[in-house]
Amino acid sequence: MKYAFIKANRSAFSIQKMCQVLGVSKSGYYKHHTNPESQLDKDNDMLLNRIQNIYKDNKGRYGSPRIKEQLEEILSNVVGWDFKSIQSARYF
Repeated sequence: MKYAFIKANRSAFSIQKMCQVLGVSKSGYYKHHTNPESQLDKDNDMLLNRIQNIYKDNKGRYGSPRIKEQLEEILSNVVGWDFKSIQSARYF
């Protein structure tokens, strides 16, 4: 998110100053900018968003067991998703 902001505003502000203000390294920005996001990174972002949405939708009352149960229901309908591989990613 911070890197996208830097990229969108690089013509208006210096990259060095934006990195400093946003608390990211300049080398980290350039690494992110030159290397495309991997499929694993995209999948992790999607999964994190789902977890956050489940938590918010349930007013912060769900812990990891209930979130896991809802994720299993959601992802069981998605072809190619195996919950065992997700668990190995250590979200829980």
